[in-house]
Amino acid sequence: MNKTKLALAVIAMWGMLFASSCKKDNAVPADTNTGTSATANSTHTLVGLFNMGDYTAASNLQLLDSTLNVASNINTSSAVMNFQRWNINGTIRYTYQLYDPTAKSIAGVGYIPGSAVLLDENLKEIKRFRLLPYGSRTTADIDALDGHDFILLDDNHYIAMTYYQKAVSNIDSSLHPAAGCTVVAPIIQEVQNGSVVWEWDATDHPEFYANSVEANDYTNTTKAQDYMHMNSMFIDPKDNNLVCSFRNQNQIVKVNRKTGSIIWRLGGKNSDFPITADQKFLRQHDATINSEGHIMMMDNGDATERPYSRVVELAIDESAKTISSFKSLQLPYSLFCQYMGSVQKTANTYFIGCGSVPRILEINFNNGSVVADKTLSSASYRALRY
Repeated sequence: MNKTKLALAVIAMWGMLFASSCKKDNAVPADTNTGTSATANSTHTLVGLFNMGDYTAASNLQLLDSTLNVASNINTSSAVMNFQRWNINGTIRYTYQLYDPTAKSIAGVGYIPGSAVLLDENLKEIKRFRLLPYGSRTTADIDALDGHDFILLDDNHYIAMTYYQKAVSNIDSSLHPAAGCTVVAPIIQEVQNGSVVWEWDATDHPEFYANSVEANDYTNTTKAQDYMHMNSMFIDPKDNNLVCSFRNQNQIVKVNRKTGSIIWRLGGKNSDFPITADQKFLRQHDATINSEGHIMMMDNGDATERPYSRVVELAIDESAKTISSFKSLQLPYSLFCQYMGSVQKTANTYFIGCGSVPRILEINFNNGSVVADKTLSSASYRALRY
C-alpha cells in the first residue's frame, strides 16, 4: 500500500468511531510490562498504540530506544493515549490515559474518556486520577477525564481536562440556538492534595460559539456540539499561565491560570494577532512552547481547505499582539495527518508523531532531509522523545 493510501485508510478507520459499537476483542491484563525501562539519562520515545476503530481492543504503550526499536512494552486491556514522561526534581514519572468502557461518555465525539494513570520510574502503576466534583457538578454527572492532555506537577498535584455535555443558554441569538441545545464543554481542572484548586469552563466565554469552524450546529438538539475540541495544554514558563489548543476553533488561546480570563487568542476568526494566509493554521494539535520561547504545533490541515500537514513554529510579541517570526515545514510524501499528532524541536530537527498516520518522522528543518522514518503498527496520539 503506498503512503497516500495508508493515510486515507487510517482516516477511514477513525470514522468508524462514529459507527455502531464493536464487540470487545480478547483483552490482556492491564499493565503487563515486558522489557526494561530506560534510565533517566537515556534517549527514548514514548508511543501509545491503539485501534482507532475500537477503543475496547487491547492496546499497548511502547518505550522506544534511540533507534526507535521497542525497549519496553506495557499491554493494556483497552485504548491508551498521551504517554508522557516527567522529571520532577530528579524523580521520574510516567503518565498515560486509559479508556474506561464503563465511563459516561458523549456520543459521536472523538475522545478517550477514562483515567489518567501514574507510573513510577520502573513503569509500575502508582495510582489513577479521575475528574473531581466541583460547583454544581457531581460524580453522578461525569467523572471520566479526557486523554487529550494531562500535566503532572507532582504525585499529588496535576492539571487535567475533560469534555462535559452541557445545556447552555448563552449562545447568541444570531446563531439560532434551539431550546435544548447542548454543547461539549471543555473543562480544565487543577487538583492539589485531592482538592480542586482551580477549574476553567469554556462555556463561561460565549464568544467561542461564533468562532467555531466545525460541529457548531446549535439548531441540532439530537447531538452535543463539539464546537471547541480542546486538545492540548501547556504551561508558559514565563508566567505559569496555560496555552491551550482548540481544534474546532483553529485557535490557540492563553488562559489566566488564576482568574480564568482570556489573555490572548491566536488564529481563528477573532485572532488578537494579525495573521497572513500562509500563517493560518488548521485543526492543529500539540501547541507547546519550545526552549527558544517559540510556539510549536502540528498544523494538521483540513480535508477541504488544505489537505496536507505541516509543522509550524512562530514567535509572538504578546504586548504588541504581533507575530515576530514564522516558519513552516510541510511533511514529506504529502502526508495528511488529519487527526492527532505532535512535534518537538531539537538542535537541527523536528521530531514528529504523525497521529492518525501511524508513523514517526524526524526531519532536518534546515534542508528538509528525512533523518528518521519509522512506521508504527497502529496509530499513536503522540510520539514524544525524551
